Amino acid sequence: MHTQPDCDHRPWPVKTVDVPIGGDIITLELVACFDDVLDDIANQHPDNTDLIPYFADLWPSAHVLATHLVALYPDLHGKSLLELGCGAGLPSIAAARRGAIVTATDFHPQNQPYFEANARRNDVAQIHYQTMDWRQPPTGITYDLIIGSDLLYEAQQIETLSASIVLQLAPNGTAILADPGRKHIQQAADTLERMGLHVHLDIRDETFILTLDYRDGTRSCR
Repeated sequence: MHTQPDCDHRPWPVKTVDVPIGGDIITLELVACFDDVLDDIANQHPDNTDLIPYFADLWPSAHVLATHLVALYPDLHGKSLLELGCGAGLPSIAAARRGAIVTATDFHPQNQPYFEANARRNDVAQIHYQTMDWRQPPTGITYDLIIGSDLLYEAQQIETLSASIVLQLAPNGTAILADPGRKHIQQAADTLERMGLHVHLDIRDETFILTLDYRDGTRSCR
């Protein structure tokens, strides 16, 4: 691990970290000091919680999600995949390496250059980054797989997150969410069930895995 200078419009310096995933090594360039980023954002935007820089660190749930995903789907060729709240991009990059056509999304306006540097570093081609607010998701596009990690940290976001997943999940698709066990996980499961998805809950490496699909491969009327 070493620190690199600021580059590619990234406002904070980065460190390089090698992450083992399913027999591969994915190299990520992460913000060198997460506390410095927190301080900068707090000073510049003290009242805007949307700008808390969650993207600036690699959270354990993202590692668990990426590991679980490649174990479950060793070959993703031809599959379309959407990651919500992609941050540094570990699960998206792992999926793209296995052939998925990936759309990686995050809300934070400063995340894109960090994500794209990681995609270039790992030489993945079938990956597209999009700044997206899941409160206003695009319509008319669905995905075979939707993934996300550490998304259930605010109760007021559960309804809009769930609606975004339902809107964008293909009828025969699967969504996988990883969460460290925050108190809103049951609320999320109940909301997703109410919206027509079947929810299966598992625990991997002290991380909760929610697997979501339509029971009969069709959407219900909501």
